[in-house]
Amino acid sequence: LRESRKLRRAERKLVKFANGLCAISQNDHDYFARLHPNVALLRPFHPYEDMKVVTGEGDYVLLQGDLSIEDNFRSVYHVAELCHRLDIPCKVAGRSPDLRAVRQLADLPNIELHLDVAEDEMMRLMQNAQIHVIHSSITSGFKLKLVSALFTARHVVARRILVSKPLREVVHT
Repeated sequence: LRESRKLRRAERKLVKFANGLCAISQNDHDYFARLHPNVALLRPFHPYEDMKVVTGEGDYVLLQGDLSIEDNFRSVYHVAELCHRLDIPCKVAGRSPDLRAVRQLADLPNIELHLDVAEDEMMRLMQNAQIHVIHSSITSGFKLKLVSALFTARHVVARRILVSKPLREVVHT
């Protein structure tokens, strides 16, 4: 909460020095349009032209995220713990976790950690999962991992707040 307040104060000060701003989501555009007269909506780019879904069944749930961000870690841990209680194999692909996060996840017996994986390894993990869970409570910006999952995963489970009309526009263009 404190960091959020600091960020808002800094944004209000810094935005005055900009000639223009580019926002990646409609929510971000609307927010910055209240602070600056020259704001453009620039949809994110992604490398997918075709679906890259592998046929057959996967044998695990995949969770991914930058685990150094507390909200991401809490979200991943919450779903990983649920997989543990339901005895469902789960792979967590995370970036930059601290030692505490690694220990907490490693304490769950059916969780397999894949830390700081390369792009080709991440693609393999996404394609071989039966379910790719995109779980986040932060709705700002744009969830590119959700776009990747939609083009590569057999099944995607995402929170309703992350699936927006702009997402559908990006995926269909």
